[in-house]
Amino acid sequence: MGQLRINLFGVFEARADDVPVRMPTRRVELILALLALSPDKAISRSYLAALLWPGQEEAQARASLRQALFRLRGALGADHAPAIETTAGWVKLRRDAVVFDVDALDGGDFTAVEIPAGLPLDGLAGFEPEIEDLIDTARADLRRRLCDWHKQAAAKAAAERRFAELEGHARARLALEPYDEAALPDLMTALWRQRRRNAALAAFRQISERIRDELSVSVEDETTALYRDIRTAREREPDGTTAAPALSDEASAIVEDTDPAPAASGERDSHHVTHLRNLAVIHVSSERLRVALRDPDPESAEAGSQKAIREIEVVVAREGGEIIGRAGHQLSAVFGARRPDESPALSAALAGFEIARQDCAVGINAGAGLVGPQAATFPLAHVAQSLAAKVPPGEIRVAPVVEAACRGAFVFSEVDPGPDDAPAWRLERETSARSGFDIRVARGLSRFGGRARELSSLTGIAGNRGPRIAAIMGEAGIGKSRLAHEFIRQYEPATLLRVQFGRSEAGGGIACFAEMVRALLQLDRDQSAKTLGGLLSKRLGSPGIAERLLPALAGLLGVTELERPWLDLPRSRRIQSLADALLTIIAALCDRKSVLLIEDTHWADEDAKLLVERLILSLDAAGPMVIVTRRPGKAESWLGHETVLSLPLRPLDRPEAEALLEDAGLTDAIGRTVLQRGDGVPLFLEELSRAAAAAPELFEAPFGPSHPEEGEAGVPIALRGVLSYRIDALPASARQTLEAAAVLGAAPTDELLASLSGLRPDAYDVALTTLADADLLYRIRTFPQRFYAFKHALLQDAVYQGIPASRRAELHARVIRLCDEMDGAAGLDNAVLARHADNGNLPDRAIEFAMRAARDAAERSSYALANRMTDIALRAIEVSPSSDDLLRLEADILTWRRALLWPLALKERMVSGLERAEAIAHKLDDDLRLARISIHRAYIHSDDGHPEIGLKFSDQAYAAASRAGDKGLMAESALAKCQILSMQGKMRAARAAISDHVGAWDDRRHALDGMIHTRFVMLHFHLARINAALGDGSAAWSSMESCATTALERPHLVDRILSCRAIAAVCAMAGETGAAMKAAATAHRIAKKAELPAFIAWTEAEAAEISLQSRYSDTAVETLERLLGSEEQWLAKIARISARAALACAAPEQDAASIGTLKEILGEAEAVDLPMIRIKLLRGIASRLEQRDPTEAATLSASADRIVVEQGYSFACLPSPIRVVDLIDKLGSQQ
Repeated sequence: MGQLRINLFGVFEARADDVPVRMPTRRVELILALLALSPDKAISRSYLAALLWPGQEEAQARASLRQALFRLRGALGADHAPAIETTAGWVKLRRDAVVFDVDALDGGDFTAVEIPAGLPLDGLAGFEPEIEDLIDTARADLRRRLCDWHKQAAAKAAAERRFAELEGHARARLALEPYDEAALPDLMTALWRQRRRNAALAAFRQISERIRDELSVSVEDETTALYRDIRTAREREPDGTTAAPALSDEASAIVEDTDPAPAASGERDSHHVTHLRNLAVIHVSSERLRVALRDPDPESAEAGSQKAIREIEVVVAREGGEIIGRAGHQLSAVFGARRPDESPALSAALAGFEIARQDCAVGINAGAGLVGPQAATFPLAHVAQSLAAKVPPGEIRVAPVVEAACRGAFVFSEVDPGPDDAPAWRLERETSARSGFDIRVARGLSRFGGRARELSSLTGIAGNRGPRIAAIMGEAGIGKSRLAHEFIRQYEPATLLRVQFGRSEAGGGIACFAEMVRALLQLDRDQSAKTLGGLLSKRLGSPGIAERLLPALAGLLGVTELERPWLDLPRSRRIQSLADALLTIIAALCDRKSVLLIEDTHWADEDAKLLVERLILSLDAAGPMVIVTRRPGKAESWLGHETVLSLPLRPLDRPEAEALLEDAGLTDAIGRTVLQRGDGVPLFLEELSRAAAAAPELFEAPFGPSHPEEGEAGVPIALRGVLSYRIDALPASARQTLEAAAVLGAAPTDELLASLSGLRPDAYDVALTTLADADLLYRIRTFPQRFYAFKHALLQDAVYQGIPASRRAELHARVIRLCDEMDGAAGLDNAVLARHADNGNLPDRAIEFAMRAARDAAERSSYALANRMTDIALRAIEVSPSSDDLLRLEADILTWRRALLWPLALKERMVSGLERAEAIAHKLDDDLRLARISIHRAYIHSDDGHPEIGLKFSDQAYAAASRAGDKGLMAESALAKCQILSMQGKMRAARAAISDHVGAWDDRRHALDGMIHTRFVMLHFHLARINAALGDGSAAWSSMESCATTALERPHLVDRILSCRAIAAVCAMAGETGAAMKAAATAHRIAKKAELPAFIAWTEAEAAEISLQSRYSDTAVETLERLLGSEEQWLAKIARISARAALACAAPEQDAASIGTLKEILGEAEAVDLPMIRIKLLRGIASRLEQRDPTEAATLSASADRIVVEQGYSFACLPSPIRVVDLIDKLGSQQ
């Protein structure tokens, strides 16, 4: 039987017969690790169960432990399962059945060849705090044990003058304990004795700075003395060489005397053969390095120069380049030589943009160059050097080929060339519209294939004479972005405009268009109101046009001083004005050769979807080609437009998928497995082939976890196992960083990500490089700070779902704490912070941020977002310890959000929320709140066919307001009762209800009091109708005038609609049909401008009913039938009965069926008690029965007359119609 070996250093793993044991779950792996830390020690089953499953009952936790132990034995196999010894009460790992890597440290053999490598228990992270404490303690013990061994081995190596071994032991100690100063003299001595003086000095500076900066202590005097001794020595290097020659005019890049990094296995041969490759060269002239070299103090000069060089080298290495020469304060680096890039120019630009911020002048060139033993990048480097020589520190100048390669990722401006200068461009800034896909381009895209037909279709669209719009649709990972970017690469647009939507509260809004505008207008992020207007005027060449566009663009760019006129517009007009502004600047600054790429519109919110639709349907033939990518789902209306070509992407067929895997280097058997599991989805095939190349054993057994955890539904089953394996195989620091990025969301900032990861700066930089090399996380922007993005949204889902729930909550909570420490500098908006607080179990903060976000969204008419934020706040209240203050807050939120739910037609949620708020008010015995809530509930039932419920709540509100002594609420309660009775047509009762409060708003004529209408206008709307119905024409006209005058004093369109409706109703009662029609049409026109669907429906129905009073109209009949048949149901019960009554009464009298319809509607009107409609119906039936049954006709007419007397209805005379029409014209002309 072979050995069972457990490695405690490096990635924790068990190997059976030298084959890695694949653990079925991380919990099973954790059990083996806990047992391995104390072999031969019996551990209580109860203790293990409680430790590993703290949220479960004891019996359930022990059952979970039994199942996990069973799976552990199964993973170890029959030969090694006996190593796990169990009884009913305890579990242990038999020491005699296992070989540990740390065994090599025993026995004093310092020449052992299998010394443990790596950090202890690497990969075991993300568990509950108690488990993490245990693991951290074990790590410290293992680290101390290995350090002690290296210390003893170092002493022996030093005594025997084996300095290479001494260096290795010293570096190993520092890797384990970065602050182990005792290892520093060993390292310096070893380097010096190997004739590597500069390396010894650099080691001292680096480690002493680390100790000083992070521990606030200085190194020992003996170590400093050793440093001085090495500095004062002047021996030559062991190979007898002198310093490298200075940069000459003939060669712009000199290879330094350093060992090259080892090549990847797939590239090894290429470095031994000279061959042509697409390269980019960057030349840097560093002002910091120049100043450091001129320092009169040699020690300061060397320290400063090394620091400046190291900062540049880190950036170059991060983007895949290598330094090829240095002379004085100038350096050259090449990109694309060691790692084949899809776009080395983009890699160089990414590096150059960051290096320029280090007080460096940068020049970049690209083209074909030789790599290998006879490398010849000198011509490229010479041009780069000449470009850098023409710019001051902080500026970047690039060759035209670089500008073309980076178009869309950066903003460039063309440089006016001198008489002897070649064309060049100035790199101005990055564009935040860039996504992780740009960095994938720079690092090398996966093979493109299988989309020849779709690519040909895009090319065909580009050649059309008319508008050119393509919608690429497909599931996640199907290759939408890859197809779009392959087409763009071949098409080479003159200007690439990009809009990238993301999956967050902030990532799907119209703000995603802001960066496109900044790039087009060449605006800075902190643009002031004054400079924005000037730059817009300059770019468009027309001050008049710029002034018209300014409010909409200011709103988009967040320039608050100028956005108010735009925000005050109704939603549809606001979006249309922004669309017009975007279309104007696109038409002015882009030609037909441009491309507008709008990615991931499935994540766009309501406003952004409307903006996309307006843009797509308004672009003309002279404008750019538009490419939209989206996942399947609810079809947008613009998809069916004749100018839009839809390109649904299907999975690749077998030959296409095989072609995609040609270069993967897989065996036939594994290749077949990858093809089967990849389902023809390019992203799946790419990830599976990468995993198969790294760990073929994954594909030799059934794939994926046996029991996928809850919440993994968003990640396809084909990817779960392989992504989990890739993530688990990462070093602990990289995994910590990746988890932090997943919690932060789609594009985390560097400052937040670094803080949330909890790593030291050097470890954090290494983690980011590791993640970029693993094709998982990329840096997508540098200025004003670094931003990062996942390779794909599915990858972010997989990482997030793999984080244990308790750690996930802790990370979300830490985000809130970090933002508090940064005091608003984190840049996260309130909606995002609300999500973090909610997921981080911080209910108080969740309420705070959610309500801020809700009010901001309501201000911008983003009712859906505002509603989602109130849901978070209410959920946070629900999980918080109950208190009277929280109950009051809950009631206030439920009452306030009635105004949010009404535009969304969510009446059931309105009612249920107010019911809950009413229950809270009763519980707290809070009359003021009870009055407010009851008023809202009364208004809900004012026209829904349940007036008795509305009257009950109005009376309840009045009683509560009286007990509280609040006269304002008493008046509002009376007005609610007046409205309910007025809508029924009980005008005498309505006047009695409000008679004591008619003057309540005389001194507050523009008060809204939490309602959608001005209360004074609403009062006189009802008084005008009441007085007209009761025959008091003078009082009706006075109320009409008061209503209209107040409405005209402020730009509140709802008040103007009410005023016109009041005039229409009064004129209709007075027989002035022409004026009534004009007033109703004006009300309808204003409602459409205000984009209020309910008012649009009401005013349209009222206009149609007035029209039918005087004559039969096919148009009016069609209007009412359409409104009654609409799915949106904007007409409430009373309005529907009124509309049906108007239709039935207008039907030809010879229609025999109409009598039955009239009687049916009469029954409904009697059930709701609507006297005015009953009168109309009774008279309509009587007129139809006059010839057939005069007796019944007379009875019905008498019933109608009796209702008239009971209700006190009388005919009202109005002033001259000219005065009425003049009032209507004023209301209509001042919209």
